[in-house]
Amino acid sequence: MAVGPLVQSLPPYPTRAGVLTTRVDTGRPERTCGVDTVRGRLSPTAILAMVAAAVFLTVANTSASAVSQPAIAATFGAGPADVGWVVFGYSGTFAVATALYGRLAARFGLGRTLSFGILLLAFGSLVAVVAPTLPAVIAARVIQGAGSGAIPTLSVAILATRFPSPKRQFAYGIITAVVGVAQALGPMIGGLLVDLISWRAAVAIGMLISPVAAFIWYDLPQRGDPAHRLDYAGAGSVLLMIGGFVYAINRVPMDGATLLTGGAVIIAALGAVLTASRAKRHPAPFIPRSVVCDRGFLPLAIAAFVGSASYLGTIVALPSALSRVYEIDAVGIGLVIVPAAASVAVASTVNSVAVRRLGHAATTLASLLFLLVGTGLLAALGIERGLGSVALMVIPLGIGFGLLTPPLVDAVTKRFEGTSQSIAIGVFYLGFFLGGSSGGALATGIIQRDLSIPLLGSGFPVGEAGLTAVALAGAVMMARILIRNPRRVDA
Repeated sequence: MAVGPLVQSLPPYPTRAGVLTTRVDTGRPERTCGVDTVRGRLSPTAILAMVAAAVFLTVANTSASAVSQPAIAATFGAGPADVGWVVFGYSGTFAVATALYGRLAARFGLGRTLSFGILLLAFGSLVAVVAPTLPAVIAARVIQGAGSGAIPTLSVAILATRFPSPKRQFAYGIITAVVGVAQALGPMIGGLLVDLISWRAAVAIGMLISPVAAFIWYDLPQRGDPAHRLDYAGAGSVLLMIGGFVYAINRVPMDGATLLTGGAVIIAALGAVLTASRAKRHPAPFIPRSVVCDRGFLPLAIAAFVGSASYLGTIVALPSALSRVYEIDAVGIGLVIVPAAASVAVASTVNSVAVRRLGHAATTLASLLFLLVGTGLLAALGIERGLGSVALMVIPLGIGFGLLTPPLVDAVTKRFEGTSQSIAIGVFYLGFFLGGSSGGALATGIIQRDLSIPLLGSGFPVGEAGLTAVALAGAVMMARILIRNPRRVDA
C-alpha cells in the first residue's frame, strides 16, 4: 500500500465550486501547498489514530484470510482452487472498488464514503463468521473486498485534508509503518486465531474496524458534489471482465475447455467490449481511453500486474501447498510467511532511496528480478526441503514486492495532472490487484489439478513455474525499456 505518492494524485476535495469547503461548524478550509486542509470536529492526531487502526485491521484481515485457507478447506471439504477464492475473490472486488471509491467520494463526500466502506467491510466480516457454506464465505469475502477498497485511497485523502504540509509527511510515515507492522504480524495473528479459536475468528478481524466509521463520519460529515457523474455501468462491465477472466484462469488448469470455462471467457470478452464502449461514449468513463492509451502508463500497469501476480499468487498458494506436504498448523504457516511479509516492510522503507539513485525503470526492474528469483527458487527446489528453506526462499519475493509499487505509483502521478492523476492511480491499482487475483487463481488451479511437468514435479512447483514465467516476461519488458528509452516511464 503506497502512501506518499498516492497523495500526490489526489485532486482538491470536490464541491460545486471546485474547491474544498466544509459544512462542519467548527471548521474552515485552509490552503497549504496545493492541498486543502480542514479543521474537523476531532483533532488531527485522533484522526491519524483512527486511520492507522483502519489500515492495520485491513492489512491484518487480508493476511489472516490467507493462512486460514487450509482450515476453511478442511471444514467444507474443498480443494486449493476452490478455497483460493476466499483470497482472490476478495482481491478482484477490491481491485474494482479501489478505482471506484475516489469518484464516490467526489459525489457523496470523503468522510461519508470512507465510513460506508468501513461498515461494508465489517458487514462482510460478520457474514463470513456465520457463513454455513464455502460459497457463502466467498460471497462474504467479496463484500469485504468491496468495502476494503475505500481504505487505501480515502484514508490517505483524509490525512491530506487534516494535516498541513509540514506535518503531512509525518502522518504518511506513520501509516507506512503501520502497513509494515500489519504485514509482518498479520500471518501470526491469523494463525493464532485459527489454532486457538477457529478460522471464523480469523475472518472476523474486519468487524473490529466498525467503530472507526462513526469517528470518521463525525469528523467529516460534509457532502460532496451532487453534480459529479459516476459511470456505474462502466464499473459493472469491468467487474464482469475481471470475474470472467479470473474464473477462466482458475478452472482451465483443472477442467480444461468446458461449457463453464468457455462461458467465463465469453463473459470476460463481453466485459472488455462493454468497457471499451463506455470509454468511447461516456463523458466520464470508469476507465478513460486517455489513461490506458498512454504509452508510458501501459508498461507501468503491466509491471504492476506481473509483480502482484508473482508475489500474491505465491502467498495465496503457499498455505494450501504447505498443509498438503507437512502436518503444520496455521501458526506454522504464518511463521513461514512472516519472513516474506517482514521483507516487504523493510524494502518499502528504502524504495524512495532506490528511485532517487536508480530511477523508476531500474528500480522496477530490480523488484521484478527479485520476484523472478523467489518464484524461480520455489519452482526449482519445491517446498519438500524443509520449512526453514521455504521461509528463506520467500524473502526475495518480499524484497521484490516491497520495491515494486511505490516507484510505479510515483511514475504514474508524474505522467498525469489534475483529476486525471487520481483516475490513473485508480486504474493502476485495478491492474495491480487484478494481477494478484490472477496469479492466485492460476497457482491454486494448478495445485488442485496436481498438474505435472518433467523435471519440476507436480502441483506447487508447476504453479510457481507459471508465476516465474510471468515475472520473467515483466523483467524482460522493463529491461528493454531501460535500454532503449528509460524516460518512457521516468518522465
